[in-house]
Amino acid sequence: MTKKRSKNRKPPDEEYHLQARIKQCVTSSYYISASDDVSNDEAILDFLAEIIEVTPKMPQYVGVDINCSLMSARTYRANNNGLSLGNPLLLYMRLSRDIRLFSAYLPSDVFWALSSDLKDGRLKHVEAWFDKPRYGSGKLRSLYFSEEPDPE
Repeated sequence: MTKKRSKNRKPPDEEYHLQARIKQCVTSSYYISASDDVSNDEAILDFLAEIIEVTPKMPQYVGVDINCSLMSARTYRANNNGLSLGNPLLLYMRLSRDIRLFSAYLPSDVFWALSSDLKDGRLKHVEAWFDKPRYGSGKLRSLYFSEEPDPE
């Protein structure tokens, strides 16, 4: 027995996939603030990558650069010795004529490991899965970093 789709129900969004070659232009910045019993820190890692492929096909983006931002943020509280560890927060993928970027907040241990590997040039490829872009932007679903792309 097959289920009939309701007329008002939308079909599930198609998942998109982007593959890019990481360029050796990694920059980082670090911010810390403190007030009363709370301290905050945020680290940002930016790099460029050249888009190799997007599926479903979006040939206008192949061969162009995408700006990638990885971030990590924590809050320290003196009153309860609590430390709020960052949870992953995959933000969005933006693909338009003038702007191509993705950004994500990562747990600090993952962030610092990726920072080291990216700056040393060990990681050469990034893959991203994201929802179908609406008005040029789609929710980022997952990221995968590797030394070499997966063979087809």
